[in-house]
Amino acid sequence: MLSFFIKNILFIIAAILAIFWYLNQKEYEPIITTILIVAGIAGIYIEKWSNSKQKRKDLLHALVHELYINLNIIQDNKFNPNHEKIKQFVVFPRVINIATEACIVSSAFISDNDKTLFKLMHSWVEHSMELNNRLSLTENAMLNDATPSNITNWREKLRDGETLLGIKESLNDLTIHVIKNYKNESGIDEDTVLFD
Repeated sequence: MLSFFIKNILFIIAAILAIFWYLNQKEYEPIITTILIVAGIAGIYIEKWSNSKQKRKDLLHALVHELYINLNIIQDNKFNPNHEKIKQFVVFPRVINIATEACIVSSAFISDNDKTLFKLMHSWVEHSMELNNRLSLTENAMLNDATPSNITNWREKLRDGETLLGIKESLNDLTIHVIKNYKNESGIDEDTVLFD
């Protein structure tokens, strides 16, 4: 940030000196120098704007891919077992939130237009961390007493509990919001095939 400020100050000083030069000399060289300095200043802002747009697009692509992966994880049969398999111990797949956290900390989504997205991303991170912790606790509890009835009890609690319901709702809300409101910016909509 300091280098950006220093560059702008130096460009402004150079432009002022070029204008004074023109006023004293009445030649074309100061005008050309002033135009080049103004173009340099504009170039800095254009490059910064272009980089921020590309950063948002890249982050949105990563976020959508992560949401797609998590939608598949939540649909895993380990979370919705049939009656026979509910008695078996399993290691549950974990949901991921790395791209979501990157979107949050990047400051690319802090404008007023992004308030809902920012809120939904925070909700998703909170729910995903809660689910991953709950999965670890459930696995430990099943291992401590690995009887079919205990395993069935813990898997039913997980399947029917509010944690899994909350994460499904949070994930769906975020996914729908991103696809509905950011499809033009990200280039990804309902019909986009992310993976073959």
